[in-house]
Amino acid sequence: MHCLLDSARGIYLPHDFAVMVDGIDWGLDPDDIATLKEGPDSEYYWEAWDSVLSSAKFIDAIGRVYFLYLGESGDLFAATIEELGDLEDEFFDESYRGTER
Repeated sequence: MHCLLDSARGIYLPHDFAVMVDGIDWGLDPDDIATLKEGPDSEYYWEAWDSVLSSAKFIDAIGRVYFLYLGESGDLFAATIEELGDLEDEFFDESYRGTER
């Protein structure tokens, strides 16, 4: 797993993620990214963050697929399904079963 952002960012973690990444590379809705960039005062900030957490998927240069994982401590990680291990069922519904990993 790769720690992208730590929990010290508090309610600005989603904003900082949106500023840090290219939403297209993660397959994210541009409206969600724009909402997150507005910051936590935006009316739909937390809804956009939920959408990002549930839909983000990044494929690296050698074909590994990464998803976002918000750890218990609030740190944000990028992890492959293999790295998540037993946590896979907690984060991925049936729509991910049988997809290319």
